[in-house]
Amino acid sequence: MSKPIIPPAKPSGAPGEAEETLREIRRVLGATPNIYRTAAHSPAALQSLWFQVGAASHMSLTARLREIIALRVAQFNGCSYSLAAHTSMAVEVGIDSEQALQYRQGVASDPKEQVVLDLISKVVENRGHHTGFEVQAARAAGISDAEIVEVIALAGLYTFTNYLDCVADSEVDYPPADDLAPAGKGLPSHPPPGKKSDCK
Repeated sequence: MSKPIIPPAKPSGAPGEAEETLREIRRVLGATPNIYRTAAHSPAALQSLWFQVGAASHMSLTARLREIIALRVAQFNGCSYSLAAHTSMAVEVGIDSEQALQYRQGVASDPKEQVVLDLISKVVENRGHHTGFEVQAARAAGISDAEIVEVIALAGLYTFTNYLDCVADSEVDYPPADDLAPAGKGLPSHPPPGKKSDCK
């Protein structure tokens, strides 16, 4: 097995304040997943990531919608690590593996979930441009402007974790997700399930 390009920091040897943040993450999650240990090379980056994850729990968007967004963004970015992580975490909010596959493909049976999927898909694919139709459709389905802003905030959060995992070539420390072709045009092929992220 090849080594990660950016190896995860050891919690006991992480620089500066990162060690303390990793202890807090372990206290809350019961573990220190590789995404956080990789970010720990920069205490500021780790603190920013952990703060954003915590802030997301206070959003108007439900935990289910947040996981749906995470799955769709990870699919667009072809990130094996985040697909595995969020497929596992989605179970906690009532999303089974079959539903997770549908959300990754941008399909939902619930109208509110569908307009959120349409919005996040357009935001990620067009980098925020030309989203007027999707915004209006979301409003018509009862999505507030606060929730629309939160969708965009999550696009930023999950894109950061996807990019970090892909660049670092992180070892996946969750059960691997099923393989699917990437959602976006011109994106690299999603690698087959395995122990490495390898988004290249």
